[in-house]
Amino acid sequence: MSALLALQNALARGDEPTATALANREDFFPGGLWQQWLWTLDARTPISARATLNESHLAGLAICRLCAAQAFAAADKPMLCDVQGAVATFTASELLGTQSLPEIGHTKTYSSLSMRVLQQQLTHTTLHIHALLSHCSVEDVQVHLAGLLLRVGQFCATPSLPYAAHVASFDDLEGLEASVPEAVSVPSARSPLWTTGRVRSTLDISFSSASRTTLILHSVPPPPEVEVQTLHEWHREAGMDSFNELSMRWDLQPGAVLAYMHAHSGLFNAVSQVIYFHFPDYERRIQLPLAELNLPDNVAAVHTVPVLLQLEPHVELLAEEMPLTHPLGTPTSSWRLIITAGQCFLLLPNGRVMRDKDARKLFAVVTAARKSSQN
Repeated sequence: MSALLALQNALARGDEPTATALANREDFFPGGLWQQWLWTLDARTPISARATLNESHLAGLAICRLCAAQAFAAADKPMLCDVQGAVATFTASELLGTQSLPEIGHTKTYSSLSMRVLQQQLTHTTLHIHALLSHCSVEDVQVHLAGLLLRVGQFCATPSLPYAAHVASFDDLEGLEASVPEAVSVPSARSPLWTTGRVRSTLDISFSSASRTTLILHSVPPPPEVEVQTLHEWHREAGMDSFNELSMRWDLQPGAVLAYMHAHSGLFNAVSQVIYFHFPDYERRIQLPLAELNLPDNVAAVHTVPVLLQLEPHVELLAEEMPLTHPLGTPTSSWRLIITAGQCFLLLPNGRVMRDKDARKLFAVVTAARKSSQN
């Protein structure tokens, strides 16, 4: 925490060289600040009246502010999140629908977003992440997310800094501190402040979307020669309880559980609270019959994973908001599975990440490794 505070102090002064040096220190942030934010820090840490942002929030906020500082310092300098890579190839209409942004992926474009449009961008990207990933490369989506983080950093920068968002950009009064909304109409006034609730929700959504796209970027398919196991009715019945919970997580957008945890601190008990909070008319999925579970392809992982966990109970199931406790790619001694927002990822003990629409192929890798170790 002391390293994060030192980093935040440097960013508050606009001291980009010192901030960049701190962010790159391995003794402060093993694996890098970005890896620490996405995989090591516990984003679930409760907030309170005395600590309105947890350590994960502070790391995410530092990344956003550092992106803004680096973008201002030098246009040709490599950035922490590589915002200034190749201009994304997807169109504005695919991202925003009725909104319009020229040259998506260009730093100057993101720096012109108003507070309201930025929030619309984040919400739209989160809700339609499947559509984006089906039309665009995951690298382009990451460039887009990094551009949004840069703009968040400009809104959260010290008002006196030259790259801080202009007062006219603060057009969402609901997300501003109650004492300063009148400053929006005064051109010479200092920039208003975001509420901590708005900062938290923005960082929670950004964290979940960024971690998910990073998993996709680093994932590989399972080997084609894997042999899937036949599922049986007793496996299906034993997995019904976990199916009910996993199906709700499958249907939620990235970051929904985390944002609910922090918006209703101390009240979260089950994922059903979150899905009915967002979708009051939600109807639970019905588990497929056994014959359909054993079809060769096109069975969603949400239906097969609860059954497969009965075959390989040593596989640890991780929710999207749970930390890995170490940077992605670090070898471990366990098999872990992340299922979230329509995606299923298998984390291998050697640090690799596998992904496939058919979860049976992922579990076939686990089974083959287990049998090999027993021989």
